[in-house]
Amino acid sequence: MVPPGANINEPCTVTHLHNNEVGGVLLRYADSKRPEGAPHIVQVSVIMDCDGFTLGHLFGPAMDILKAQSVMDQAYYPEGLHRLYVANAPTALSVAWGIVKGWLDPRVQKKVVIMKPGETKAKLLEEIDASCLPEFLGGTCNCEGGCLGCVDNADAAADDDEFAENVCKTEVFKINARDKFEKTLAVEANTQTAWEYHTEDKLDINLSVSFTPAAGGDAVIVGAPERKTTGSGQYATTDAGTLTFVFDNSYSWMSKKTIAFLAASTTTDAK
Repeated sequence: MVPPGANINEPCTVTHLHNNEVGGVLLRYADSKRPEGAPHIVQVSVIMDCDGFTLGHLFGPAMDILKAQSVMDQAYYPEGLHRLYVANAPTALSVAWGIVKGWLDPRVQKKVVIMKPGETKAKLLEEIDASCLPEFLGGTCNCEGGCLGCVDNADAAADDDEFAENVCKTEVFKINARDKFEKTLAVEANTQTAWEYHTEDKLDINLSVSFTPAAGGDAVIVGAPERKTTGSGQYATTDAGTLTFVFDNSYSWMSKKTIAFLAASTTTDAK
C-alpha cells in the first residue's frame, strides 16, 4: 500500500523492474528449451489490446507512471523488445501516442505498430503464428481457463469517488428538446485534437464539428452532421483556432438528452 500523499511512481516502478527481471529469466528458459537448430529466443513481442481505451485514461498519475517505466525500459532493457503491437487502437489513442512517443528513442518508436480495430487481426496474423494468438485476436490458441488472466471488476475500486474524479474529466451537459448546445475548444497551432462523446440516456443526438482559424477565414467543416448515441473523431491543424461542436436536439419534440463529452489535444511536429 502507498501512504496517503506519497508518490505512487516508486512502488509501481519497482514492480515493473521485478516483472522485467522475471521476464528475462523466462526468456532465457524458453531459449534453453528451443528445438535443436531453431533460432535463439532473445527478444519478446508484446501485444497491447486497447479495446475500450478512452481519453479518460490519460489522467496525470497514470501518465507519470507510464513515463517512468518507459525511461527505465529504454535505459536498462533497450534490446529486449522486438515489437509492441498496439491492437484495436481507437481514435483517442492518437492523442496518447502523441504524448508517449516524445519519451521514446526513435529506434524504439519504430518498434511500435499501431493497428486500428478493423485491421488488427489480419496484421497480427502477418507477423505472428495463429497458434500463438488467442481467438479474440484472430488466432487459434484456446488455453484451458483462458489465454489471459483478468481482473474481476467487482474487486476493482470502481466505486472510489476520488479515483473516479481523477480518471474521468468528462463534461456532462443536458440539452432540452427542440434545443441546441454549442461547445467551443481553443486549440494552438500544430496540434491534434481527439474527442469522444456518448448520450447517457442512449438517445441519439446530432453532432456537427467545425474549425475556425484564429487568423480569420472561413470555417472548415470537420465532421458532417450525424445522429448517433456515441461517437469520436480527431482533427489536426497547423493553425491556431477554435473547434466548435454543435449538439443539435432541435429535431426532438419531447426528449431531453444528457451528453458526456471528452476532448484532449497534443502537439504535433511542425512541417
